[in-house]
Amino acid sequence: MNVFRLSAVLGLALALLLLPMVGVSAQDATPEGTPAAECVAPELPPGTPTEASPVADEGMEMETEEPAPVREGPASRSIAAEAEAAMQNLVNCLNSADWNGVAALMTPDLVMWITGTDNPYDVVAMFEGDPPAPMEIIDVRNPVIDTNNRIGLSIVFTGLFNGPGIQTAETWYFVRDGDTLKFDEIVTTTLPEDLYPDATIVTVQLVDYAFALDMNTVPTGPVIFRMSNTSYNNEPHVAVMVTLVEGMTAEDVITGGELSDDAMTGFVNATFIEPGQSADFYVEDLAPGVYTLVCDVETPDGTPHWMLGMVAQFTVE
Repeated sequence: MNVFRLSAVLGLALALLLLPMVGVSAQDATPEGTPAAECVAPELPPGTPTEASPVADEGMEMETEEPAPVREGPASRSIAAEAEAAMQNLVNCLNSADWNGVAALMTPDLVMWITGTDNPYDVVAMFEGDPPAPMEIIDVRNPVIDTNNRIGLSIVFTGLFNGPGIQTAETWYFVRDGDTLKFDEIVTTTLPEDLYPDATIVTVQLVDYAFALDMNTVPTGPVIFRMSNTSYNNEPHVAVMVTLVEGMTAEDVITGGELSDDAMTGFVNATFIEPGQSADFYVEDLAPGVYTLVCDVETPDGTPHWMLGMVAQFTVE
């Protein structure tokens, strides 16, 4: 399996494919006998997964429409509380491996973004198998409501598709559908400045086609990777951070034609970033070694960005 041939909009599927390299599963991280919190979700209508789901097609490319510009402002305390309850319920569904419930709590737009179809059973099929690590919310703040009546929450979490000791910052948007607040969009964001003030911050620009790091040697310990997509071609990028077999260089990756599973010795994180967006992820204790960043997004002619030079390495010591 070539894990670097997924299309850009399938960043979630990329994380699913790389998850076995993390070395932790829901069973590993949940104490035996601990009951999962209740998942409350509408019933899905009868259905089955799409026979040829785009998630299974590693070479698939998708067209996306530009979203209409929206404005947002602070949400009231009661609206924020409702959104936090919806967020926690979704986490309960994820942690109890209730994939029908997870799919039922997604809007058609989010189902389309994740799977490339409007079929919620493709979400179910994508999650089935070895479950991801239990998700834990570390921080929630900045509730907003936008002109489309969507409620946004800025969250920091660990588990799910993160490796051990990794935390990700995102904004989750929910929208009302009858009596239910449904999950509508995921937007990458940066960590609150006051959350980990002692962490080393490594700034990474994702350009066409390279990673530009502000340091090539990073100290061990807590690290925040602050990534910004500054594409002048208006292209999305993915920052996949892995460790490779000893002695394998960035040039070997660029010219090697394919990066096999055997070449990778560990997975840290995968972050999908739209043009103009920034994203942080936090590593609790970055161990010494050589780390590699790779972008697998394809150009319109089907060339992976890593073959154009979008590979970088740095050393932790």
